[in-house]
Amino acid sequence: MKLNFDITLTRGQQEAYDLIHRDEVQTLVLRWSRQCGKSIFAEIMLIEYLLKKNTFNCYVSPTFSLGKKVFSEILRLLGPTGMVKKSNAQDLTIETTTDSMLKFFSTEAYQSIRGHTISGIMVLDECAYFPDQFPNGELPWANVLMPLTKARNPKVLVISTPRGKRGMFWDFWQKAVRREKGVYCLTRTIKDDDLVTPEQVKEIRRGMPEKAFRQEFMVEFIDDAVSYFQGFDRCFVRTLRLNTARTYIGVDYSAKGEDRTIVTVIDDDGNVVQHLVDNDSLEERCNAIAQIINRQKDMASCYLEQNGIGAPLTEMVLKNVKPEFRR
Repeated sequence: MKLNFDITLTRGQQEAYDLIHRDEVQTLVLRWSRQCGKSIFAEIMLIEYLLKKNTFNCYVSPTFSLGKKVFSEILRLLGPTGMVKKSNAQDLTIETTTDSMLKFFSTEAYQSIRGHTISGIMVLDECAYFPDQFPNGELPWANVLMPLTKARNPKVLVISTPRGKRGMFWDFWQKAVRREKGVYCLTRTIKDDDLVTPEQVKEIRRGMPEKAFRQEFMVEFIDDAVSYFQGFDRCFVRTLRLNTARTYIGVDYSAKGEDRTIVTVIDDDGNVVQHLVDNDSLEERCNAIAQIINRQKDMASCYLEQNGIGAPLTEMVLKNVKPEFRR
């Protein structure tokens, strides 16, 4: 049976479609602008593999809401064809008459990703917004996602706009830049495919900060796009020593994204030392914070951020600080 979908690919989508079908391409990394047809291209590839025989495919997103949106759009496209054998809106699964399946996952519930074997295609959408690591210290790709691809060597499609020079998407991009075997990449800015007029581009640019526009629409990897002060992280003096013993500490946690875990130490003379804590696992990170606290000779006070991630991390830190610092 031959199915025809009334879809006209942009130049970027056609280039990506041709590239991912080459035998030597196992992983395709798309650094694409917003409003550049990322979701449509992902849906096209998922539908193609759903219509092949006996494939198991998955779509992974950073949020459930994005997965539900793509799930609904694929069902809408496939519905009139009669190729959908079964679908489940609660489990977010689609089965076709070709005995293939598509399952949707979110990194919000990463434990549910385990135990599957992908034989068709794995789509990692908005990959730059995946956490750097999960709360149990595991890495999203190495510990959870990559094992799903080992047995059957499926295609892997990695799609996102950038979000700083860190995290899983940055790692994939670097693999492509280094020309690691099987990993290829494509870049499309908002100006490349004529989906938005030059006047609309100017309007978008006027309505947002310059660095945000460069990141979201010109797809630049920017170190500190969320900060007003560009390059601020290169301005710290790394050799400063506090002049007085009495100190005050503040801990600002981060578990994912561009933000960093920072421990700030201030002395009575107003000198400031900031420690970037960037260990691989959350346990190691909490141990490092505890060691900074333990080195203080006369700590007047220590404030640890109590947000969503802060509460459990604070408990881990307190297990390793000196008894006299636990109040």
